[in-house]
Amino acid sequence: MAIAVKEADSGADAVALFALAQRHWQPLEAGLARLGNTKSGDPVRDSATGSTLTRAGAQLKRVADEVLATQSTNATALANELAQLAALLREGVVRDGKSLRALLLGGAALAALLLVTMLYFAWRAGRAARTAGEAQRQIGNILAQCAKACS
Repeated sequence: MAIAVKEADSGADAVALFALAQRHWQPLEAGLARLGNTKSGDPVRDSATGSTLTRAGAQLKRVADEVLATQSTNATALANELAQLAALLREGVVRDGKSLRALLLGGAALAALLLVTMLYFAWRAGRAARTAGEAQRQIGNILAQCAKACS
């Protein structure tokens, strides 16, 4: 019962962590989408004196800086929440793996027991068949001796 409660709590924790991570991911995704939708021609113009940003490059840099400035806390929080979620899920996998391993060993032990039982009954059947054959031979001998004595 305590294990079921613990599993329910860890499942609720996983759902809560996932919802929190999703809540931090949505603004980050929107910022990345905005960055991806920015029209970018050639962002840099090269010349003999060096490279300079074009208007499209300056706009792209401005959007990237805004996304970095506004979403860095969301990215950090998202990383922490996903790490906690991964640890929680790993614990669940380990716990379930132990349970499955125990069930597998129990099933293998039961199969071995059934095999031993089957071999025992096969041995008993062979032994009973030999005993029945011996009894039948003895009855045949007795009847043959009786027939000789009666004639």
